[in-house]
Amino acid sequence: MSGEPTKLYLDLTTEAPVANVAYDIQSENIYSVKCIKGEDYSAPGATGTHVVGESVNCDIFLYYSLESVTFDGNINELTSPDILPTWMSGKLYLKDAADYFGYAWDRTSHASGNRAEGFEIDEVNNVIIFTLNEEEM
Repeated sequence: MSGEPTKLYLDLTTEAPVANVAYDIQSENIYSVKCIKGEDYSAPGATGTHVVGESVNCDIFLYYSLESVTFDGNINELTSPDILPTWMSGKLYLKDAADYFGYAWDRTSHASGNRAEGFEIDEVNNVIIFTLNEEEM
């Protein structure tokens, strides 16, 4: 989107709302986000095998310079059809992911949790990867 303010007026009393929207977004600026288990990932009370690199749901906080917040919420919220167009489901638009900062967490108990300070970028697949490891909270 151009970033310029746009007003859209719909008369809901006479017809169903229909909006045709054109996006000027380059595909190289669209990133998937995922959190994975690190070597020290801990899930108290969990049974089964710990698999390093396995995807887990998490909360992420991503911001640009001067702490301008880009996204703050659960990774599942990136799939909401109410706030994102369907073709962007699960993704974020970032002009250059390397210019962003962030952290992620997956709280497993009150005493400790799994957290990642910073992320890696898979530049081939445009994926931002947070590796979660246990840290004292």
